[in-house]
Amino acid sequence: MKKNKKLKNHVDTYRPTVRYHSIYRTYVDSLFYATELDRNQIIRCALFTAANNPVFLAF
Repeated sequence: MKKNKKLKNHVDTYRPTVRYHSIYRTYVDSLFYATELDRNQIIRCALFTAANNPVFLAF
């Protein structure tokens, strides 16, 4: 069995793939360009906010 070679400076990182509707993608892109946050930070903030929002939890 052949073992894959890793680059010397390669760091294994967790890079999740998030799929969401184009409406939300447009909104995230507009926030991305309007702030200094990256897209992952925006998605994480939205998920955190939703989990603590009584209106969202009511659904």
